[in-house]
Amino acid sequence: MAERSFMYCPTCEHNGTQAELIRGNPEMHLFKCSMNHSFTYEQLSSLNPTKIKYQPKEAPGPNDVQASFFVPAEILSKFREKHPNQQNATIASILQLHLDDDLIIISGDQARKLKAMGIRTGAEMLATAEVDRTLTAENADLISKLNFFEQMLNRAGQEMPV
Repeated sequence: MAERSFMYCPTCEHNGTQAELIRGNPEMHLFKCSMNHSFTYEQLSSLNPTKIKYQPKEAPGPNDVQASFFVPAEILSKFREKHPNQQNATIASILQLHLDDDLIIISGDQARKLKAMGIRTGAEMLATAEVDRTLTAENADLISKLNFFEQMLNRAGQEMPV
C-alpha cells in the first residue's frame, strides 16, 4: 500500500511543479512521484527535498455535539490563531478543566512572577510548596533548639561568677 512521504519530488520542483512523493515500495525504501521519478532513501536524502508540513484535520469524536455560544471577536480570533488545528480538542479540554472543583487558575502577574522564579508547571508549584513547608518546619525546629541553648547559656552565665 502506498504511503504519503510528506516530501515533494526534487526533480518536479526543479522543473517548476510540485508533486508529492509516495512510498510505493516501503521494503526497498523507494519513493515515486506522479511523474514516475523514482528515488531511493539515500538519493532523496542527498537532494534535501522540500518537506510538506502536516496539517491535521480535526474531526468531532463520536460523542461530541455541536455547541453555540458568544465570545468577543478579538478573543475568538486570537484563539483560532493560536490553535488553528486543535480548536475542538482545546475547547473541550478547557471546559473539562473548568468543571474540575479542584481547579486553581494562575495568570497575569502571578504567572509572570512564578515563571521568573523558574516555576512553569503545576507539578513545579506543588514541589515548591512542599519544600517550603518542609523548610518552614525545619526552621521552626532549629529556632526552638537555638532558644533552648540560649536559655541554657543564660542560666550557666548567671550561675557562674564573672
